[in-house]
This record gives sequence, structure tokens and C-alpha cells, in this order.
Amino acid sequence: MGHNLPALAGETPASQVASGEPYRLESNELPFYLEFRKRLDAALQKLGRLPKLDLAITYFNKSFGDLHEADQLIDLLMCLEALLLQEDQELSFRLALRAANLLGASPDDRRAVYRQVKEYYDVRCKVVHGDFLKPRHDEVLHQVSRLRELVRRVLLSSVAVAESERFDEKFYARLDEAALDDDVRKDLQTKASSLLYLR
Repeated sequence: MGHNLPALAGETPASQVASGEPYRLESNELPFYLEFRKRLDAALQKLGRLPKLDLAITYFNKSFGDLHEADQLIDLLMCLEALLLQEDQELSFRLALRAANLLGASPDDRRAVYRQVKEYYDVRCKVVHGDFLKPRHDEVLHQVSRLRELVRRVLLSSVAVAESERFDEKFYARLDEAALDDDVRKDLQTKASSLLYLR
């Protein structure tokens, strides 16, 4: 199988990812982790080889090896783009809106996810274009572990939704429709949460 998620993708706290320290499972966590891996492996097996998913996982994995926060941020946003965007789409708005619709259970949650993705994308644009970073941009850049956790959740949510919807026009249309239809959003979020909350 072409997919290769980090061994603890469903369990590693963002604080430990940021520090580079390995995460050690406690004995009481093992059953939950094994159930998570079983469900994730079954979902990935069912999906087969999907270029967009393979690309997203490649960028997510690459972010763990990057030494610089700016490189981590770029890789993590490339992962989000591979998951949530199609060709020739307005990037930051759709990326932020779709992530918010996928993860945000309440209007406040959706606004928070939307703002976070927009902030990170703004910093990414400044980094890749060689623009001067203001202190507020540096502050966002130093919180890349928070972005990694958000991207991890979007990645697992997308895999869970794609089990029934694949990564095709219907998937993206439903993500957009979720902004206007509470029933569509609840249905997507129910599917999306199946790999996030196994306890």
C-alpha cells in the first residue's frame, strides 16, 4: 500500500511533535491506538492509491523532518492544499472555509479554524515570496505545532469522509455546500469524526 502515515499519527500530542521527543504509549492507551490503526489501515486499503492522498501524506510526513518552522509550515499547507483544493481555485479562502466546514462543530469553532488557516496561509505567502515578517507573523510561525495538529485532523477527517465520497468533485462540492446547509455539514462531520474520536 502506498500510504505511509507516521506510526503515531492519531495519538501524538502537538507539544511532543514540536519538541521532537518520541511519544511513548502508556499500557492503557494501547487498545485505543490499536483500534485507531486498524480503522485507519482499513480506510486506506479501501481507498487504494489516490494521488492527492499520497501527496498529502508525503507532505505531512516531510514536515516532521524539516528543521525550520517555515519549511514545516509550507509542507503542512501543501498537505492541506492537496486534500482540500482542486486545480485553479482561489486558495486561501477555499482552503480556510473547507477546513472550517470539516472540523468546526459550532459557528465559533468554524470561525476559529477559518482564521487560523488564513493566518498560516498569509505567513506562508510572505515566506515563499521573501517578504519581511512582522512580529505577528513570527508569532504565527512559532506556533507551527498548532497547524500540524489541525492538518492531522483534516487529514484523518478527509480519509474518513473519502471512504464513502472519494476525492472527486462531489467531495469538494459537499464541503462547500456545508457552509450553507447544516444537515450536510453535520453529515460530513459525523463521517469525518470516525477516525478522530475512538475513545
